[in-house]
Amino acid sequence: MQLRRAMLLPLVASLTVAACDSGTEPTVEFEVIEDVEFAESLDIDLAQMTRTSSGLYLQDLVVGTGQEAAVGDSARVEYVLWLRTGQELDAGLFPFRLGAGGAIQGFDQGVRGMRAGGLRRIVVPPLLAYGAQGSGRVPPGAVLVFQLHLLEISP
Repeated sequence: MQLRRAMLLPLVASLTVAACDSGTEPTVEFEVIEDVEFAESLDIDLAQMTRTSSGLYLQDLVVGTGQEAAVGDSARVEYVLWLRTGQELDAGLFPFRLGAGGAIQGFDQGVRGMRAGGLRRIVVPPLLAYGAQGSGRVPPGAVLVFQLHLLEISP
């Protein structure tokens, strides 16, 4: 009996701590693309966009004439990032290899299929972005909007 009790005490203690901890963590509500309002300045019309099976929305503003981006390719992308409120968070040039984990999933998926020279707008659900953690100025559970200009693609 003493041996069983000695084995159970650490287990009970860890379960008690876990139960206490789980009640103190804040619950993050994920924004749902179809339910949020987008700032007028972003010119988002979901009815004019293509929804992928992963929940990403995309719209080609200019179809490029160069090579099509595929997993394994290296890409140089000029981008602008906004929250759905229209607040610009970041802009710049981003070189990365598609499918290698160097970008959030939504960005990576949004570049796939673009042709060099193309311009695309994407709306990224939280699970393909920064999820419940958020990142820097991106709040937890946020929908993101990107404008992508694929400058260059190479195998």
